[in-house]
Amino acid sequence: GSALEGDYFSNHSAPDSAGASVKAFVAKYQAKYGKQPGALAMLGYDAVKVVAAAIERAESLRGPAIRDALAATKDHAGVTGILTMDANRDAVKSAVVLQIQKGKPKYLADAPRFIAYIRATANRYRELAPLARLVDEVEGSDAVTGFAFGRI
Repeated sequence: GSALEGDYFSNHSAPDSAGASVKAFVAKYQAKYGKQPGALAMLGYDAVKVVAAAIERAESLRGPAIRDALAATKDHAGVTGILTMDANRDAVKSAVVLQIQKGKPKYLADAPRFIAYIRATANRYRELAPLARLVDEVEGSDAVTGFAFGRI
């Protein structure tokens, strides 16, 4: 409702972001299902692509070989961004920042650009100072992708 109008939040992806691969995926998804995909549909698509690429790279189709190939995933270009597996086999990837505009989420920027904007403007806008401090606290941690920015 209107209570969220103007609020910011982060997500894994946004169907209205600018990437060519996103636009192609969204067009195919809309043609098949008659609606825009959500972030989970986009993540699911990327997950299947990551597993398929790992199976192709694996030395065999046995579990340990596929596991090792998945763990070796680096710079996989998906519709939700560039994905790399870290030493703990966790996916490390970018996030996007959206804003509620006219009751709907609207893509604003990839999270690193938005974070840079917050840092650059925090000294000019007093209300951004707490957000800039929070960004400094969570940057580099897993928390940044699930970070709700709220009203600025």
